[in-house]
Amino acid sequence: MYLRTLLIGLCALTSVGCLSQNPPAKVRWFVSAEIPFAPVSESNAQPLYLKQVTSRAHLKEPMVWRLSPVELFFDELERWSVPPAALVEGVLFDALFTTGPFVASDARDALELQVHVNLFEGVYGQEDLAVCEIGVVHNDGKLIRQRTFRSTQKLESREPDELARRLGRALYLVALEVREWAATSG
Repeated sequence: MYLRTLLIGLCALTSVGCLSQNPPAKVRWFVSAEIPFAPVSESNAQPLYLKQVTSRAHLKEPMVWRLSPVELFFDELERWSVPPAALVEGVLFDALFTTGPFVASDARDALELQVHVNLFEGVYGQEDLAVCEIGVVHNDGKLIRQRTFRSTQKLESREPDELARRLGRALYLVALEVREWAATSG
């Protein structure tokens, strides 16, 4: 009898959370702002091989906020609809091939770009910022060049839609720099 009463009491205590009047928190999905690239008028398009873009292990679906140089906050309720690496790859594809001076190729003699996303996050601080930073390795078969591209945008608020909009702008500016650098490095 005592065991039965104890068991009923434990069941009642553990089910209190299920009876809460508050609805469960909803996950919100975001995509960065897309800005169309102005086409480059080049008659002799160079072949270029864009390898699959990679990113740091922490840059997945949850939005990331940097609280200090060593502290990150992962927002599980605000998520990217496309992971940052895939987003960067799509924007670079548009900048380099759709409107840029290159034609996609996998030929052995084509220029090769390897891209790694270092930062794609909001930064809390004196001034809240959206930061996009990518590292690029450019291999033309004779010489390997490496460069880091970074763009920061001031955030007007700490809302996730503002972060998505500003990171889209930062990514656009980085992609323009990569396009210009790749065109002049070949």
